[in-house]
Amino acid sequence: MHPPLKERLSHSREIAGRISESIYTGRLLPGEKLGSIRCLANRFGVGRQVILSAIGLLSDSGLVVTKAKTGTYVNPTLDRRLVKDRTKRIGLLSWRIRKPPQSAFSIRLLQNVLRTAPQHNCEVFWQAEMAALDPVQWMTEARLDALLVTGLVDDDLVRTLNQAKVTYLVVGNYELQEPASQISLDLVQDARLVLGRLLARHQFRRLALAVGPADLAATRQLCQGAKLAVNDNKMTWQEELCVRDQNENGFAAMKQVMTAAPGPPDAILLTARAFPGVAQYIFEHRLHRNNKKPFLILDFCDTAYFYPEMVDACIYEREVLGDIALERLIGLYFGSLDQPWRENVTQRTRQATTTT
Repeated sequence: MHPPLKERLSHSREIAGRISESIYTGRLLPGEKLGSIRCLANRFGVGRQVILSAIGLLSDSGLVVTKAKTGTYVNPTLDRRLVKDRTKRIGLLSWRIRKPPQSAFSIRLLQNVLRTAPQHNCEVFWQAEMAALDPVQWMTEARLDALLVTGLVDDDLVRTLNQAKVTYLVVGNYELQEPASQISLDLVQDARLVLGRLLARHQFRRLALAVGPADLAATRQLCQGAKLAVNDNKMTWQEELCVRDQNENGFAAMKQVMTAAPGPPDAILLTARAFPGVAQYIFEHRLHRNNKKPFLILDFCDTAYFYPEMVDACIYEREVLGDIALERLIGLYFGSLDQPWRENVTQRTRQATTTT
């Protein structure tokens, strides 16, 4: 005997409410299948008519769609603003870098994104590229809402993401031809300004660099900013003191610049990855004991937590892009920022941060 109509409607509204809550909180995602009528009836312990009535209520509200012979699905075109309060699943893809070192940009970015995730109601999933990884398939299988991309980003990857029409944000100084949503640092101007002030204040005469590979845009921009600062201070740019290295071997760079004629440099601009090797050279040659240590200028000071007393100044106090990456990605996800979004970020403080 079937329950009275009034009771069936009450049960239907209750079940519709529970399914709605699962949609609004993100336990059920747009495009996800709810299951067959029989499965739903067994799950909720009611008859098929009650489930059909609940599905009807959800359909009337636009939360689900029913496809003939395939089943009922969460509306794939559901307005994202309806699920704004649910936890967003964000992927962070380190493209073509399987085991980035601790001082790598992708690791620093991950640390800052994890720190800011709670305030943006996000859950972050890390992926360093495995063999033949399909980023779009990974997003689908991991049920990700949006993607942060760093590593060795190229136009082929951006083209793939654009064709899939996924929400993504490239983080870092990449020179891309494809239209892409991207945030980057104004490395040229920031390096020029900070280095220019330091060179003038301390009256340095010779500046050396221990930086990354020459084919990276960030390396070229950092060197360009340094060269402009040298020229602004009427110093002579010495190309032999600019060590560009694929592995950013700070020890080898120090060995080269400290023995260059006519003498060691007054100051050295180095990357975070080069810092451990530079510190090793200073300790082994006891430069910190006999006041022969050059003035060290790090690109990102928050990476020098092992020997902070060795860092004299920095270009950036912290990982600027990591501070804002999630905020910009969420803006793209909800449509408050137009895609493709490009932003060249300058450091918030325009003065060199000096620890000595």
